[in-house]
Amino acid sequence: RKTLKQTHVNFPQFLDSSGKAFAAVGSEALPRIYVLDPAGTIVWFDIEYSEGTRRELWQTLKVLTVE
Repeated sequence: RKTLKQTHVNFPQFLDSSGKAFAAVGSEALPRIYVLDPAGTIVWFDIEYSEGTRRELWQTLKVLTVE
């Protein structure tokens, strides 16, 4: 939560405090960023959070939210 506050993100975040979901997909390389479409399909994935990642993430979210 501290990291989220520092990065000033304003989109929904999944926090896996029990670690159960993370154990199902891997055990290394944090942070992992997944974007799912309304059907629950992973449409974008990254294992870092950099400026490039941020740009690509915003582009992905724009495509998914176009009506």
